[in-house]
Amino acid sequence: MQMMSKASFSQMPKDKLLCKIRQAQFSMHDLGLYLDTHCSDETALKHFAMHKAELDAALAAYTERFGALRRADAADSPNGWAAWAKTPFPWDKED
Repeated sequence: MQMMSKASFSQMPKDKLLCKIRQAQFSMHDLGLYLDTHCSDETALKHFAMHKAELDAALAAYTERFGALRRADAADSPNGWAAWAKTPFPWDKED
């Protein structure tokens, strides 16, 4: 499995980028549940780390282009914390 970098996410359309973020979050959640009972599985730990790095890269690319998805990323968004309150939520319909 090949990991995508921030550069590979930087040209992706918004809806596809959100889909990649959700996929990485789901994978991490699912692997986390598995690792709760199999904490020494090196393969699962490597996959978890890979999905975390991919999620971090996708979130950074999204934040840079469209604004923060999480409060934790608001300070890193193009217009800082003030933009957080003015940015439409991902589920808000955009015109």
